[in-house]
Amino acid sequence: MSLLLFLQSELDLEKGLEMRKWVLSGILASEETYLSHLEALLLPMKPLKAAATTSQPVLTSQQIETIFFKVPELYEIHKEF
Repeated sequence: MSLLLFLQSELDLEKGLEMRKWVLSGILASEETYLSHLEALLLPMKPLKAAATTSQPVLTSQQIETIFFKVPELYEIHKEF
């Protein structure tokens, strides 16, 4: 293999690694945004659940379960990512 081909393959490898880093950083940023949105959904869910057991609930327990379906579970799974 000539020196020129060797240098070209090294450059291609370096470009590939940079592209992978760029893609992974995009995935990580997207995951962090998604997690913060899930967390924002959890904030009103807790007081709504507590109010559901009062004599004048804002939402029923069933409505809360429908609106926030699997949000706590999704949050826990994605928090581990």
